Amino acid sequence: MKIAIIEDEFQARKLISNLLKKHFSSHKIIGEADSINNGVDLINTFEPDLVLLDIQLADGNGFEILDRVNFKKFKVIFTTSYSEYAIKAFKYGAINYLLKPFSEEDFIEALNRISHETLNETLTEIKNTYHSIKLNQNPSNISIPTIRGFEMVNLTDIIYFETIPDQISVTFKNLKKLRINKTLTEYTDLLTENGFERVHKSFLINLSNIKEYKYNDVGGILIMTDGKEIPVSRRKKQMILNLLKQNQIKAL
Repeated sequence: MKIAIIEDEFQARKLISNLLKKHFSSHKIIGEADSINNGVDLINTFEPDLVLLDIQLADGNGFEILDRVNFKKFKVIFTTSYSEYAIKAFKYGAINYLLKPFSEEDFIEALNRISHETLNETLTEIKNTYHSIKLNQNPSNISIPTIRGFEMVNLTDIIYFETIPDQISVTFKNLKKLRINKTLTEYTDLLTENGFERVHKSFLINLSNIKEYKYNDVGGILIMTDGKEIPVSRRKKQMILNLLKQNQIKAL
């Protein structure tokens, strides 16, 4: 794998270079750059397979490089000190990043992970995510990992996430299901500000897809639009009841 390093801090470039030589000696570092113009020239001239790209360069934003390069058939790992919101946006798009200061273990994990991922030839997903960051908006789509790579889905199409042995299952309005090797906590952290709620240890639901609510001696039962009956934990009961009143959802 041919790797380009675009980073305006000398010590950061040195660290990345040393870690690549130490742990990924079969990869070739084809060059380094410390600015947008030099980064564009480096990519167009040497056509790397992977670019380690600092977002905050001294002369501008690293995303500008992705707009200006002619050669676009490479993978990207961002290095960033960006805000919590930007990191959240990266997770929506399943974009690879290293949060500074990163450890040696973080670096190894990122390189190993990206080596097994499919190539995003157009970089469209990265650009869309950056557009969302600039507008400071929560994305309406999320990237779901599949056996072929990633599938972008609209959040409104998801009914619920459910924990199953060693995986989670995602159920959609069209009744399609996807199994993914993630944890429910990861998606809970990502989606609670976008109309989703962890109503039970095994379920994260789209609140807009509740059809009915049934009382019981614990927290109650939610009937989703696909007919699935989902238990509500005792501590979430009052929140759900308040929501039902606001949205006039039928309680049985």
